[in-house]
Amino acid sequence: MQEQQRKWLEEQRSEFVEQQRKIVADFGKKASEEGAEFIKHCAGKRGQAHKRTFKVNMDKVKLYWGSNKMRMRDGFRVVRGKTTPAFMDANGADPALCFSIITEERTVDLQGEDADQVREWLSFFEAWQLCWELDHGKTSELLEKKFPAIKSTDVPRVTKEEEEEELLVTKDELNDNDENSDDEVDAKVSDDTGGGDKPARKTTENRTRSKSEIEAQRRMQEQQRQWLEQQRSEFVE
Repeated sequence: MQEQQRKWLEEQRSEFVEQQRKIVADFGKKASEEGAEFIKHCAGKRGQAHKRTFKVNMDKVKLYWGSNKMRMRDGFRVVRGKTTPAFMDANGADPALCFSIITEERTVDLQGEDADQVREWLSFFEAWQLCWELDHGKTSELLEKKFPAIKSTDVPRVTKEEEEEELLVTKDELNDNDENSDDEVDAKVSDDTGGGDKPARKTTENRTRSKSEIEAQRRMQEQQRQWLEQQRSEFVE
């Protein structure tokens, strides 16, 4: 069951990566040709916040605004909210509309016009970051956070007490559920052993144990199924 869960998560992971690559391919053309206007915030005495039109070059992996550019080929990361020094004095800026693009050389701090614009561009930049990391053999924090590795301790297990409780299925309970079948088995065993009832009792005990084990296994599978559904819900959210 754990192996099935692992395979399921791998499939979801692959589908998610393909979705991110599609976002980059589809929106990258718009970001390259049209771009979008953002408010650029500056740290310290480097100037007041001002509007600029930003575009990207997908082939050169660069971000452009006016006569400026930021090289992103060596890696970059996108941080949501007002987390950098440039936003310290931006008291009127809505954190939900702010994000930063960070490289080793510099940081560009942007504020969008509305939630739809920011959501669209953030999805693009984060997808671009994820694809760049995967294509360069890097560990993607976004991917690892969304699809953590399954550990044996994460998978629900039937406790020893629960398993023992399941195994305490009595002969009477078995007869209530399958009385006719038990009578046929007892009669057949009795005929084969010359009328003795000891082998029949042993056969019934074996049937009881077999059914108990099946019930315990089904219960464990149901717990694991519920755990898997929970993982699926978290993935969708």
